[in-house]
Amino acid sequence: TDLSNEDKINNRSTRTDLSNEDKDQQNNSDRARKSSNKSDYDKTGDIELISFTVRCETVPSSNNAQNEEDASIRLFCKWASPSSSSAINYYTIERQIGDKEEWLPIGEKIDKLDNQTQLDISSLKDVENSINKNLPSYFRLNAHLQNGQ
Repeated sequence: TDLSNEDKINNRSTRTDLSNEDKDQQNNSDRARKSSNKSDYDKTGDIELISFTVRCETVPSSNNAQNEEDASIRLFCKWASPSSSSAINYYTIERQIGDKEEWLPIGEKIDKLDNQTQLDISSLKDVENSINKNLPSYFRLNAHLQNGQ
């Protein structure tokens, strides 16, 4: 996968594959993801973003070995919120490993006045050893509302 391409999406999540997957498998997974996102939206009353753009870069390790296993992924995320976003308290970027795992926040809380952030994510196994190069990672921007939702 060429990680230097920009992916524009209309949904709240995007996918960065760390392995080569069959296109049919990707399409089936993407259809399931869109269906799942719609049901999540209906259940929680989330605010739909006008746009959410993610650019990915591979960042080599600082050691001279240049081992691909030690590389990190740098995500550059930028978004535009609707005028109804005054109810937003702060944002977080969340990550899901595979299709069945729970969404977990990564990085720090993002101020509601900010519209972009940058995150470095190791391609090695994380602290919980839950990352598998054969599983896709999904990322989404989550708006936390002032009323606690």
